[in-house]
Amino acid sequence: MKLSPVLLTSTLAVGVLCCGHHHKAKIPAGARQTLHTLYPKVSRASWKIEDGNYEASFHYEGKEASLVLTADGVLLEKEIEIPRSALPAAVLTILRQDYADYTLEEAAILESDGVVRYEAEVEDEDHKIDLIFDADGHLYKKEEKERDED
Repeated sequence: MKLSPVLLTSTLAVGVLCCGHHHKAKIPAGARQTLHTLYPKVSRASWKIEDGNYEASFHYEGKEASLVLTADGVLLEKEIEIPRSALPAAVLTILRQDYADYTLEEAAILESDGVVRYEAEVEDEDHKIDLIFDADGHLYKKEEKERDED
């Protein structure tokens, strides 16, 4: 079957618009309002839909931050980048003991339902791992990521 150049171009354009850049989706007013209420100085955020919820990524006071919100604007999780040295001592001890061959790339504080946890992103030549700890250094979650995944 032969496609005309106009039909081919139109088909490709629709595919790019529909399937590309999921963060361009319409974000519900409730989610946007919660972001504005919590961080009124944030003027630009990148949005994506994840598991039926809305994640806003933005910069706040020179740090990377993100919120996961429901369509109605209920805050499910908050993540704010922290200096690696600001991880609790117990977490740093575990990283030195169990992940000595890895480089600590990023650190963040996570808050969900009033529970505070700490994220350490470590990597070596072959692996990139997100580790979630409580303040006492107990590993809550370990997630291996693709090397080119952010």
